[in-house]
Amino acid sequence: MPTVDRKLGVAISGIGWCASQHIAAFLRNPHTQVTWLCARDPARARANLERYGLQLPDARITTRYEDVLAASDVDIVSIATPNHLHAAEAVAAAAAGKHLLLEKPTGLDVDELIRIRDAVRRARVRTIVSFELRFNPYLKFVRWLRTEGWLGDIRFARTQYLSHVTDWYSGWNWVRTRASGRSHLLAAGCHAVDALRWCSGLEPIAVSAFHTRFTEGYEYPTSIVANMTLERSALG
Repeated sequence: MPTVDRKLGVAISGIGWCASQHIAAFLRNPHTQVTWLCARDPARARANLERYGLQLPDARITTRYEDVLAASDVDIVSIATPNHLHAAEAVAAAAAGKHLLLEKPTGLDVDELIRIRDAVRRARVRTIVSFELRFNPYLKFVRWLRTEGWLGDIRFARTQYLSHVTDWYSGWNWVRTRASGRSHLLAAGCHAVDALRWCSGLEPIAVSAFHTRFTEGYEYPTSIVANMTLERSALG
């Protein structure tokens, strides 16, 4: 339920760099209040808050995700944990009646996506995945051009996403593994796929891909080119 001052209570699960961006956004929102933080190491969580210049003196910190789900002052759970934890945490949050902000990727495979979808539908909670490129002014303009009819029929759509994630990234130890990062298309390239779908308004119906490796340290190829047949005979 809302907090005493009628704000929606937010719990943040996983206190790394991505979570810091979520927290900053919630702090700017006059309708939300961060009430809980869930982290494996509370001391590290506090250090990260200080590192990113975030002040949350009234938020409680727990190492138990169950505490967040049981809390009456949590309406929204923001999931910013390593990728392999997204599905289980999202399903549990939905079952507890919490709305979701889910960091990308939504899940690591089709089975996880179906589990999340079904849990959200059963619970009738609201959810959004953190595809922040949808709020990029340039992409918003491209989408507006398409929805207003200025682009005519889309015959070809192309997006490119360049990322050089190495050991500078706070999640390097897990994102580079197959178990959690899984692939660059999931760990980063999903932004390009989402942008193509959102801007063009077309869904892929057939996909082929090539991949190779340029960056050391990963357990999977680091560069992917995906070719798509889109709806209405378009290509991407």
